[in-house]
Amino acid sequence: MSETNMGERIEAGRLRQALATLVNPGEARVKQVDGLRAIAIIWVFILHCIWCIGMFIPRDALMAVVNEHATHPLFTFFIRGDLGVDLFFVISGFLISGMLVRELETRGEINLLQFYSRRLLRLMPAYVVVLLLFCLLSGENWRFAWANLLYVNNFIPTAQQCMKWAWSLAIEEQFYLLFPLLLLLCGTSARRNLAVMVALAGVGIAIRAWLIRSHGVELPIIIHERIAPQPFESYNDVFYVKPYTRFGALLIGVAVTELMRGPYRRWVVDTPWSAALLLAVGIASWVWVIAPPVFLPGSEWSAVFSLTYLSAYHTVFAIGAAAFLLAGFAARGVGAWWGRLLAAKAWHPIARLSYSTYLLHPIIIFGVYTLIGLKEVPSVAQLLGAMTLCWALTLALSLLLYAYVELPFMRMCPAFTRARLSRE
Repeated sequence: MSETNMGERIEAGRLRQALATLVNPGEARVKQVDGLRAIAIIWVFILHCIWCIGMFIPRDALMAVVNEHATHPLFTFFIRGDLGVDLFFVISGFLISGMLVRELETRGEINLLQFYSRRLLRLMPAYVVVLLLFCLLSGENWRFAWANLLYVNNFIPTAQQCMKWAWSLAIEEQFYLLFPLLLLLCGTSARRNLAVMVALAGVGIAIRAWLIRSHGVELPIIIHERIAPQPFESYNDVFYVKPYTRFGALLIGVAVTELMRGPYRRWVVDTPWSAALLLAVGIASWVWVIAPPVFLPGSEWSAVFSLTYLSAYHTVFAIGAAAFLLAGFAARGVGAWWGRLLAAKAWHPIARLSYSTYLLHPIIIFGVYTLIGLKEVPSVAQLLGAMTLCWALTLALSLLLYAYVELPFMRMCPAFTRARLSRE
């Protein structure tokens, strides 16, 4: 057999293995997470498909679209795809804290070196590949790519950031740099840990409120950098991409872990009406965050609502996400149905590819919009066609990135770690 044929068989085998992991979720996974993770990446993708149009059309046309549609329910929902990142944070906080708590309970310690090396092997290889791709294709702020590699890019001014959507990766790694140490201090008591996480989430709201008052920020939120570049970048730099203003969602995810332990688990799982209550909390929280047209230019809001909303909306949304996730673990009543819906196998391939999809999709969207020569506001049919093409290309490239970069490095983890990677 020639070396060429051998290489082709190896490559084909890797792709088949990747496809097998997408088709078969496996028994070790927290399957209810798949539905929420898939919803999160689809929501972020739709937001960026809409948002990126503003980079190609005249500013006046962009302003007209925002003024016309800012109060439309569908536009209001889809344009809040930024909240999909908070949904990712809740899921991440739940999964990673659960893994660390189990290790602390069973071994009496957390192997920090192993934890950090696992995070590095899980996230960095695909990140480096896409970062190199971005620098080659775009070159925007490539001199600051070093900040991405050190996960401090969210502390660089927005105008200078390379691969600007990678700020969320920096926040996660900054959080997980400190969280294992916090857990070692708190121990394994579910009650104590839950109280600490709730208190710290409250501190996060207080920090945002202080920053909002000190900087004189108020509603409406600037929806796009081309509408008002300086205020948009200032809001991003001060509030949007900093760990101390966004860690609340990760802490709420940790709180889900604690609610699924000890004295709280029985209430979540076995109480007949727990799922109905949790779903009601989730719906109410998301409606409070999403329904107000906070992006409508020139809209007027009371000072109290403006301060309350801007301080708390990320955390309130995260509480709703946590409620939806907890409802999926309920074994009785509507919870059983909700859990089956979230755990449906149809979500699994999208959820499994979500990391590669998150890294790649803005490059694909910009590339497609450039190739089709987008210069004016597209019709609904044109937008749906472009989004379908972008989604198909993104999934195809994500599969390749997953098969040839993500999976091989995940399998380099120690045997002790590999059993836990299926939960991430």
